[in-house]
Amino acid sequence: MSHPLVDHASLLTGSHVTRVRGRTGVDRVVRTIEGGHRRNVETNASESEGRELRFVELGTLRLGLGVVDRPETISLRRETTSDFLVQFVLEGEVHLAIDGRRHRLGPGNAIVVPPGCRFERRTQRSVGLSVVVDSIALRTRLAERVSAALDRPIEFRTRVVAARNPLLAMAVAIDQALASGLAVVDGPACTAMQRAFIDLLLDLQPHSYADDLVRDDRAVKSMRIETVRALVDRDPSAHLTVEDLASAAECSVRSLQANFAEYGATSPMDFVRRRRLALARTRLLDPTCEDPIGEIAVAHGYRSASRFAADYRRLFGELPSGTRRR
Repeated sequence: MSHPLVDHASLLTGSHVTRVRGRTGVDRVVRTIEGGHRRNVETNASESEGRELRFVELGTLRLGLGVVDRPETISLRRETTSDFLVQFVLEGEVHLAIDGRRHRLGPGNAIVVPPGCRFERRTQRSVGLSVVVDSIALRTRLAERVSAALDRPIEFRTRVVAARNPLLAMAVAIDQALASGLAVVDGPACTAMQRAFIDLLLDLQPHSYADDLVRDDRAVKSMRIETVRALVDRDPSAHLTVEDLASAAECSVRSLQANFAEYGATSPMDFVRRRRLALARTRLLDPTCEDPIGEIAVAHGYRSASRFAADYRRLFGELPSGTRRR
């Protein structure tokens, strides 16, 4: 049964792809794609049968699609590489042993195979997609996201990822963009999509820096909220849109909206409104302030004094005039 998200016959078929058939040719390429030294291959297939490999080198990622239509057992020793291998099963069933620990992968499942390990792969018939992630690119991106130098190796927890995972969807999207001409191998779109794959890998697969990544994400979210607060405080009368806020916070509108939803079940523009009203209240409580309430409303982004009064009462339970009489 094929994975429901993927028609493997259409994967890695464009002009950017290299095809290899037969056991000898495939074995040679696997050393490059999967980053291992092959120790042993057991198969019932003849030299020209049973195996096909399509692959493409993208820079920080290497993609390979392997088709096996005969029973096969492969033993690899990944001691010739420092790169990480993400193995997806698209069709059939694959049994993996990674440093002696056994895992069974069905259609849509994925697992991260670390460098330096010994692993065995057994299958009757299967189609698999391998994505090799350059270790330098991975470490560089992780250091950017935690805003610190990495002081220890990256170690991924060996865990089978469930079917319909976003990692597979992103790998397929990269190939489809290249095949359709929307991206080229060395172009900025392909580079951005490779970076997105690495981000998903860091977000979805447990690893030795996961706690640092979460703390950093929280710090970034807090910084975005403080940036919006400072923007309002600097000029409460300024006309602001949610796009203005996202630009100041250096993030997308959707990310900013998600940050504020987590922060206080509110939206960015509602936060701005509440902040303006809080600043106006501070003015009204200042015994030295003699500005008319209408001018205070305008100074805090309101063109209508009645709207200002209504919003103020809804938030503080009293009219602006009531606050001033205190």
